[in-house]
Amino acid sequence: MQAQNNDKESVKELWAYAFDEQEPFLSEFFDNFWKAEDALVIKEDSKLAGALLMIPYCVSLNSSPVMSAYIVGVSVASEFRGRKFSKKLMRECLIEQKNRNMALSLLIPFNYEFYNKLGYRMCYTLDIYELTQDNLPYIEDISPVKRVQVCDYKKLNSVYNDFCRDKNGYIIRTKDDWEYIFFEQKLSGGGIFAVENDNSFSGYASFSEKNGEIFVRELVYKDNNSLLSLLSEFKKYKKIKIRTVSDKLLLKQILNPKNVLKTIPTVMARVTDIEKVLSLYDISDLKIKIKDDLIEENCGTYEKIDNKILKTNNKSFDVCLDIGSFTELALGFSSADELLFSNRLSADEKTIEKLIKIFPKQNNYINHIMEE
Repeated sequence: MQAQNNDKESVKELWAYAFDEQEPFLSEFFDNFWKAEDALVIKEDSKLAGALLMIPYCVSLNSSPVMSAYIVGVSVASEFRGRKFSKKLMRECLIEQKNRNMALSLLIPFNYEFYNKLGYRMCYTLDIYELTQDNLPYIEDISPVKRVQVCDYKKLNSVYNDFCRDKNGYIIRTKDDWEYIFFEQKLSGGGIFAVENDNSFSGYASFSEKNGEIFVRELVYKDNNSLLSLLSEFKKYKKIKIRTVSDKLLLKQILNPKNVLKTIPTVMARVTDIEKVLSLYDISDLKIKIKDDLIEENCGTYEKIDNKILKTNNKSFDVCLDIGSFTELALGFSSADELLFSNRLSADEKTIEKLIKIFPKQNNYINHIMEE
């Protein structure tokens, strides 16, 4: 059921218990960002048993904007554990998202296997660089770098949009999103550096710093000079940790790059509105059968009829896969031949060739999303 405003304090207490959240983050988040209309709760005898929060985001999927929700704070009170309340919450959440015309459900999992069983699949990764000053080049001809404030969000957003132009699945950021980014960076003892050129920004890095070390949470730039200018700023620190999308341009600037880079899984996704997602692709001559063990209403054969994506009871189909595999395919994280190889998709060779063209592999990117 949807939360009410008077549930706020009890949900806040549950978060503090379940995630060991500390002040001042907890109070500031609930005072400024938690909204009852985006929260779901389960109660028993008027007592809060479980809760979650759906944070709305607009995401670019196959170069088209689609509404989605990031799920956070999935929690169950200790006395109600073992009764599958988390699964009940998630099922209700997925149905609610579809009712709200949200095409994707996103989350950072506390347990990958739990969410795999619910149809979520890993669709995003990030690269982590762990560096010292010796790994960064010495650069003389650089652009000025300054610390910026939330009032500069439009300039930051312009750089971000340019950086994401060749990427998929990224958040189309709003002023509210930037306000949350600055809020989070402030609490972690950091901020945002930006490269300034002609009264505009050509790159930025959001970061936190402590004891002569810097953690770069997002690194964005328009050109090589901007990248080098930011790396020069990082060279002031003893240890540098950079989290970023897969980036060969950055890798080429790292000195002695052996053993400094690892790739980590981050965000899992699940398609919640199959018709909406399929409408973004040309599936004119394909019948796609999808199985969904959690949301039975999603099961069926989808095809394009009179320029609309419809679910039918057609028993013939060209390709068959479950909702998790379809999510990987639609987001470009796995190709049709990869899914076929791992026995997660069935289709003939000709259909596989079509699917590879319709659903190409993509470089998915999400950063600055709230982590549990």
